[in-house]
Amino acid sequence: MIYNFQSVNFKVDNKLRFFVKNKTKKLEKFYKRILKIRVLFKIGNTSSKINKIVEFIVRIPGREIVVKNTTFSFEKSVNMSIKKAERILVKLKKK
Repeated sequence: MIYNFQSVNFKVDNKLRFFVKNKTKKLEKFYKRILKIRVLFKIGNTSSKINKIVEFIVRIPGREIVVKNTTFSFEKSVNMSIKKAERILVKLKKK
């Protein structure tokens, strides 16, 4: 599985990258043929504290799955995005 991390207007530290890699390994239980995972981190331009945006693009043969979440921390956004991706991958595997 290939990882691609991108961030807008800030630099992603290694702790966050390691956190994402550990959490996404769980996705391989649900779908074995994941080719690439692209993770985009953004901080929204709002006055609200809920401005941490994480977007996952999971590439599998013949399809891309896009999942996006916005919360008050990147870790929570990653966890929510992974849960959504799990549900989608389970549905695709059943087809």
